[in-house]
Amino acid sequence: MTARKTVPADPGAALARLKEIRVALTNAAVAAHSLADLAGALSALLGRKAAFVDQEGVLLGGAGEPDEDRAHERNYVLALHKTGGLKRIQDSAGPVLIAPVPDMDGGQRLGCPVRIAGGLVAILWLDEGDAPLTELDALAMEHAVLIAALHISHQRALHGQEERLGYAFVGALLEGRFDDTPAMRNRAAINGWDPDGAYRACLILLDEPLPLSRVGLLRQERLVQRLRDYLARIGQPALLFVSLNQIVFLLAESHDPAPLWQALGGKGAALAVGRVQRGAGGMAVSGADAQSLVPLLKPGRIHHFDEVLFARALLGDAAARTMLLEKRLGPLHGEKSEALLETLEVLCQEGFQLAVSSRRLGVHISTLRYRLARIESLLGVSLEDQGLRFELQVAVAWKRLIE
Repeated sequence: MTARKTVPADPGAALARLKEIRVALTNAAVAAHSLADLAGALSALLGRKAAFVDQEGVLLGGAGEPDEDRAHERNYVLALHKTGGLKRIQDSAGPVLIAPVPDMDGGQRLGCPVRIAGGLVAILWLDEGDAPLTELDALAMEHAVLIAALHISHQRALHGQEERLGYAFVGALLEGRFDDTPAMRNRAAINGWDPDGAYRACLILLDEPLPLSRVGLLRQERLVQRLRDYLARIGQPALLFVSLNQIVFLLAESHDPAPLWQALGGKGAALAVGRVQRGAGGMAVSGADAQSLVPLLKPGRIHHFDEVLFARALLGDAAARTMLLEKRLGPLHGEKSEALLETLEVLCQEGFQLAVSSRRLGVHISTLRYRLARIESLLGVSLEDQGLRFELQVAVAWKRLIE
């Protein structure tokens, strides 16, 4: 069913009106900074609600863009996919009339694909509202999607240049290359990286075979854009590096990766998170953490380096064993901490039984409790955790074997 539904009574007047709309849209495109501006102009000209979305329903631009619109568009596309309506738009060269979708608010809509070099990059929606959709609406949409395609192409060219410069900078950081000179600090400031700040390297692995197909590349592009949008919302510069089926980015210590992953909707991808580090050398270490998790990643899940450190150490990874010893026992080394380290060793050997441990150490149980509190404070853990107790027992046993 096409959009050419209502035939105008006066074709001449309709043609004149279409010309006015096309001129107005073209003029609006010159001043437009985003697809939201273009959607707003189309909405004002036709008196209907207009919005641009990607194939997953992520709102790319619409008049107003309240949060409920964002959620509605994503749910609408999911529902439309089940009815086959989304495929009709994907296969179409022009506007398609979509009947009301069951269990979704709203009436009929026109959906028109936005294409670049034959590939679908967005969908323009035009809601019917109170007045029936007409051929004029469909023709205006066709002009709007042409302008949108030109706008997206231009933005891609600009982003491509910015990304190449940004990717090169982040790629150098992940290799630990950063000369602390005024010129390099200026470059860091331009890219938004603080040489004195704390970051964790995160790696998104797309569940796509290599080499990436056209569909895989488009999916990667959409995911990168959604990541950029999220980072912009939380006020962090997009420090990205894209290679093959991986998207590596630096996330400031103050931001939790979990909400980010939830916002991205990690379907068909996995997230690896390295340890928090500082400086270019630290970025290389955190990046290596994330890369080391790649063979263990499972689609849809988030994996932290610390979570698998113990398992890797048990499997014989010498580097992981060294890191585990430093993490679990390192903070207890030092002249003032020898008693604490001895206390922990005895506790591990005695199965964390306080009465037995206090007798063996020759200290009052209240002294032992004080030392326990100090150990927990220095390690940043709770010794009530049974899993942690086992890690500490293994770490203490390894330490004794090494010594």
